[in-house]
Amino acid sequence: MKTRAEFVDLVENRYFGNVSRERLADVLDCFTPGAEIIIRHGDAPTRVMKANPAAGELHISEFWRHLNANYASKFEAFEHFIDVDAQRCAATFRVTLAPKA
Repeated sequence: MKTRAEFVDLVENRYFGNVSRERLADVLDCFTPGAEIIIRHGDAPTRVMKANPAAGELHISEFWRHLNANYASKFEAFEHFIDVDAQRCAATFRVTLAPKA
């Protein structure tokens, strides 16, 4: 069972910290085999990426490959909502994306 401190470490360091450090393998270690990322952005078509994609589907790593290829990212001002008993957490944060040359 994760403690509150372990959830905070998972969110701020193991996940978002590794996104900022562009350490893709460490980012992917935060996800289960059934993980999916769904991107809805304005009028653009919805994109779905999966940890175990079928033929023709995108792997979840494509999300960070695109992000890290185009932006330097910084995550801060976290506010955590953690239910230790249910082993669930959510967080709000501020992200800054600086376009790369």
